[in-house]
Amino acid sequence: IITQELAQRLFHDKPAVGRAIYIGDTPSTIIGVIEHLQVPAIGTHSFAYCSILLPLRSGNFNNGGSYYLIRARTNQLDAVVTAAPAALLALNRMRILDEEGGAQHYSVLRALGYASDRGMAFLLSMICAVLLAATVGGIVGLSSFWVSQRQKQIGIRRAIGATRGDILRYFQAENFLIVSFGIVLGMLLAFALNLTLMKFYELPRLPVYYLPIGALLLWLLGQLAVLGPALRAAAVPPVVATRSG
Repeated sequence: IITQELAQRLFHDKPAVGRAIYIGDTPSTIIGVIEHLQVPAIGTHSFAYCSILLPLRSGNFNNGGSYYLIRARTNQLDAVVTAAPAALLALNRMRILDEEGGAQHYSVLRALGYASDRGMAFLLSMICAVLLAATVGGIVGLSSFWVSQRQKQIGIRRAIGATRGDILRYFQAENFLIVSFGIVLGMLLAFALNLTLMKFYELPRLPVYYLPIGALLLWLLGQLAVLGPALRAAAVPPVVATRSG
């Protein structure tokens, strides 16, 4: 029995049931296709949902024992988890269960299995949020400094006919060019880093759509960050041009 994703990769849009695939040197006939099943490993990427169910009977108990999956209704889960160890012992008194009786909710096992991945994702998300906040703070601070240093220049432009909209667009365009340079440099470095990780750590290729989406978000973030200082610059009156100093 194989998953739908694996069937799509192997046979594309053709029916998979009845076809033979080789697992090692032995051909196996596909008797069914299931929609969704993750492989029994954490940290997989491109083949995470390309699973195969094999008709095997375990005869070796030196590999940590055997595991049973018990399906129950939602309102019966707690009762089944409590009764399962006793039922297994009743079938075979020679059975050895682990310290916890070997019965746990699958949701608990799944949460434990992905705990480290979720923790790493949360940590990286927090780091990205801090970096974005620092970027926004840097843009706001630098733009405010430019406005304070160019007040007389802005006043002269206003005195010779520049509107508030002209001043606003000037600062936004200036910031757009600076942010664009940083985005292009960052995309090149990200691409180079991804190639290095693929070569030495066998990580998957960075999806192509990540780069344009990230660039668009950074452009929007840059324009929002410069909006406050640009509005203050647009509010500088023409009389500033007549001041000395």
